[in-house]
Amino acid sequence: MIKNSKILIVDDEPRLCDSLKTLLCAQNYDVKTCNSGNEALPFLASNKFDLVLLDIFMEGMDGFQVIENIVNQKIDIPFIIITGNASIEFAVKALRMGANDYLKKPFESKELFSSVKNTLNLRKLKKENELMTRKLNESAQLFRDLTESTSDWVWEVDLKGVYIYSSPKVKEFLGYEPEELIGKTPFDLMQVDEAKQVFDLFNTALSSQSPFDSIENVNIHKNGSHVVMETSGVPIFNNEGELFGYRGIDRNITDRKQIEEELRNSELKHKALVKNIPGMVYRAYPDWSAEVISDSEVLCGYTEKELNTKNKNWLSIIHHDDIESVFENGSELTRIQKNLVQRYRIHTKEGDIRWVEDRKTSVFSEKGDFLGIDGIVFDITDSKQAEEGRERILKKLQEALDNVKTLSGLLPICSQCKKIRDDKGYWNQLEAHIQKHSYAKFSHGICPECSDELYGDEDWYIKMKKKKE
Repeated sequence: MIKNSKILIVDDEPRLCDSLKTLLCAQNYDVKTCNSGNEALPFLASNKFDLVLLDIFMEGMDGFQVIENIVNQKIDIPFIIITGNASIEFAVKALRMGANDYLKKPFESKELFSSVKNTLNLRKLKKENELMTRKLNESAQLFRDLTESTSDWVWEVDLKGVYIYSSPKVKEFLGYEPEELIGKTPFDLMQVDEAKQVFDLFNTALSSQSPFDSIENVNIHKNGSHVVMETSGVPIFNNEGELFGYRGIDRNITDRKQIEEELRNSELKHKALVKNIPGMVYRAYPDWSAEVISDSEVLCGYTEKELNTKNKNWLSIIHHDDIESVFENGSELTRIQKNLVQRYRIHTKEGDIRWVEDRKTSVFSEKGDFLGIDGIVFDITDSKQAEEGRERILKKLQEALDNVKTLSGLLPICSQCKKIRDDKGYWNQLEAHIQKHSYAKFSHGICPECSDELYGDEDWYIKMKKKKE
């Protein structure tokens, strides 16, 4: 029983109105009464009732006229006709005009209660149905609004994969009107190999009644071009919990795939370019960490992977005598944008010490924020050793030049004994002084004048000279 329902009794017999009111109030209904049609109409217009008990034959405005006014004023209310006429004709007329039931006087209270209860229950079901219908319509409208406004193509398929719904977005994606796809399958829009692969994935999901996500597939546009789609779907069930299809979305990722392909090609070119650089490429970050990008193994024996860990990095293999200058140069690069070339030593994995030349430049954002240092490190050990060798040779040459024995300037010589005074004040024999300060050597002999003076009176000398003559 629907308690507290509001009921209006309209009858020109006050005693009957009071009796019916007493009976219905005892059933916890809220009951009002009117004794004429003219009185009832404004009462109905200004109050909300759940049911009207209406006598057909009343003085002035009869029940049919009241029904006609209720219908014309579009007052949504059920009513039960009360008639004392034995003719069924009046009851049929009232039912055709919209009455829900009729009671023929005299009637039992059980009949009254049953008719009232059934009519109120019917009204309740009608209201619930209207509410449900309105919600369904609102939900359907919301679904249509969402599917038509979303950037994705929304679809539904049955258990065979046949389209039973398609949003208008398919026109933009594949060139088809939604109606053209109803009855087709996704596999009809693919090449044979692609269709087989996607069909197998769909059947796998179908057999386990599970969703599927981000399946990439190539569809054929109505104009024959290829469109790359990303497909996701979820199973849909009926009220009995039985699977009857899938609902999902397709996203056009053709542009994204083209960009990915361009990036992939660009990355390959970049890697090839970096690989061909005869040095180790790196980037250092504001926290002083460094990412080694290429060719570290050739330079120092450590792979890029080994040098990109917490325990081992590029800074950790720089010679301890050089690390301070590396930090100083790095600090300078964090403040201003500039290029630097620095030479320092590193420890290789094999324990050797190598000389490297680090050509680096600082990188800043458009806002002026320091982003890091990009650099290329070259092994210059051989050239450094050659340079040091050249320096040793030059040093030796300089020392040799410094020790070259030359005679120049004014030499003090004794006019009598012909001795020469050195820069320390000592008098030395002429030949000894010359030998010391030049590369000249002496071989001793005698000139003709001295020979004549010394040996001119000797017979052997006179005979030797005559032979020469």
